[in-house]
Amino acid sequence: MPDFFFLWGLSGASLVFKPILEKLAILAKDAIKDSLGDYIKEFFGVFLKSNLDLAQELSLRIAFGQALKEFLNLVEIQLGDFDITDNEIKNYEIYIEKFIDDKNILQQLGIPFQEALGNQQYIEVKIFADTWRNLNLKELPEKFNWQQLSSQYTRKVKTIVKNSDNLREILNSTLLSDIKDTVEGLAPIAPNFDFTRYRQGLLDAYQKLKMNSLDTSAYNYDVNLWDIFVPQNLEQTEAAINSISVLDIVNKPQDYKYTLILGNPGSGKSTLSQYTALKWATLKARDLVTQELPLLIELGNYSANLDNLDGEKFLGYLHRGDGVKGGNLDRRELDTWLTSHNSIVIFDGLDEVLDQGRRKQITTDIINFKNTYPQSRILITSRIVGYDNQQFTQANFRHFRLQDLDSEQIKGFIEQWHNLTFKDKDDGNRKRDRLLACINFAPFKELVGNPLLLTMMAILNRHEDLPRDRATLYDNSAKLLLQRWDQEKPVPPVDKGNIKLDYFHKKQILRHIACRIQGNRHVNPHNLFIDANAIEEIISQYLNSKGFEKARENAISLREELTSRSFILCFFGGDNYGFVHRTFLEYFCAYHFIYAFQTEQSLTLPEIQQDIIVAHWKDEAWREVIILIAGILVEEHTGKLIECLMTQDGEANGFENLIIAADCLRNARSRYPIKTIDDQLLNTLKNLVKNQQNISDKICEKLNAVIQATWIDN
Repeated sequence: MPDFFFLWGLSGASLVFKPILEKLAILAKDAIKDSLGDYIKEFFGVFLKSNLDLAQELSLRIAFGQALKEFLNLVEIQLGDFDITDNEIKNYEIYIEKFIDDKNILQQLGIPFQEALGNQQYIEVKIFADTWRNLNLKELPEKFNWQQLSSQYTRKVKTIVKNSDNLREILNSTLLSDIKDTVEGLAPIAPNFDFTRYRQGLLDAYQKLKMNSLDTSAYNYDVNLWDIFVPQNLEQTEAAINSISVLDIVNKPQDYKYTLILGNPGSGKSTLSQYTALKWATLKARDLVTQELPLLIELGNYSANLDNLDGEKFLGYLHRGDGVKGGNLDRRELDTWLTSHNSIVIFDGLDEVLDQGRRKQITTDIINFKNTYPQSRILITSRIVGYDNQQFTQANFRHFRLQDLDSEQIKGFIEQWHNLTFKDKDDGNRKRDRLLACINFAPFKELVGNPLLLTMMAILNRHEDLPRDRATLYDNSAKLLLQRWDQEKPVPPVDKGNIKLDYFHKKQILRHIACRIQGNRHVNPHNLFIDANAIEEIISQYLNSKGFEKARENAISLREELTSRSFILCFFGGDNYGFVHRTFLEYFCAYHFIYAFQTEQSLTLPEIQQDIIVAHWKDEAWREVIILIAGILVEEHTGKLIECLMTQDGEANGFENLIIAADCLRNARSRYPIKTIDDQLLNTLKNLVKNQQNISDKICEKLNAVIQATWIDN
């Protein structure tokens, strides 16, 4: 057998964990016992026997060792980042060896080989952290980052695949499934109709909250989705009726046969879909056949599989599609079941089908499915913007819109979150009370009604005191969401030399996008969107300014990544893209002007006063932008903006200029340095209130409220 010690790149390598690889290299030489076979089986999912020729077998064995070497090297590097000596790192060797001997870890380490070829499979970082803990291995440093490690390892594997034509040919082979069947003695390709297995598949896919992409601290959020699920309210779009709970949709099948639920990004549409499936999956085995069978079809994944289904549509997808949650079900038995039994078919994320022509075709397919299987009821979810309801309205679907969480639902979520996610109850109670005290604070009111953003606030609150000024809160939130962009689905960064698209660069791109959207709102204040070409133009110009090569090509790639994977800028349907929440549009727009003023020095304070304050203070769409700018600037400059607002003639506009000035004052870094302006504004408002004959009772009441809120301690 070849010298794997050499082929794996171990000759001359100074790895602390080299002995682990040396043992495996010795096993790899033993062709008679084939002692490495079990490792290769778990790693690639195939046995290596007579079905592969020697060259193919050798390529896989080489790739296995090279990948493992890269992983061990990355572990060693990260441990070294915490000022741990080589001897101390050496103490981890027996634990690392036990760790990679676990079949779950081997399977995860093999996943990037499939991802490198475009398969929608990604490392589940939580399995790394959970396995290390469950094996009772030596405690890792507190800031050891499994997410960062997996991202780096994935990039290394892609390089290994890229550099081996033979390896790509093997992994791409259409005979791979045949090799697995022949060598491993698997059952025929057709899946069965085993409800117990299907139920377990749904539990594996959806039962636990997947928080590692929002919280990269590797903290183990061992929380069941149904324990944290908050039943939101729904409002029917076709008629003025009292709102209902989403539980009515789930629990009253006779009343809601064909339903379409609309919601904003992060509003809980997919969570509702998963909860509906899990409600069935938590039944006792004997009850599974007596209740509605849930078939959850994630339409984004379905669309990606459609070209490989040979016209078989939804049953073909559930039979053989990649990424089907719960596991594949035999299409013939499924057809029989749907014809004669009650089922709920959930089509989740119609908006995630980005191609409009394909979305229209899938819409038609859903309606045809409804007519083919009238015994089944259907639930569809979609984002609001870009949705065209004509076809579904004609097909007798009832339309509902998810409402933001109300104050009681928000408080209930916060209570339950801290009860379930904190092992130290005193710490949990303290941070719960801290977050509850914050939710009535102005910046939070804009965010916490959205379930995704409320969860984000809870995570931020877990790790640090939440900032009380708008700008810092929004910046921290934006950074968290942009990190999710990086870590949800790692990709090689676009770079030139040492320039990388880190948080700073993404922030610069987003400020230009926000400024473009905001600038267009003078035509239509309700227009919160931008098209793909405009985004690519902005990204291309920025990349050119920073010396990136192939700016236009990279702009297209980055636009796709940014709009499909970021939870801060996202697709809204049609050719519309926008920020996940209006507050982020306003924050990045304010940051754009601050950066131009403070860093680029391409904007002066008088220009801010004239071009932003004077030009836009009457425009409601600019109010928050003005307040954010005032809150970020140093006090002296904030005072100048307040003075500028005070000089405007606001009588015809209900003295909104003074109300905005008071908002700016409340958000100033400190009011003490601008005490004179503070007093002037108070006296101006007091004089207006006293001279009531010139203003209406309604305006007087409003100004009184401003005085009380702004000078609460006076």
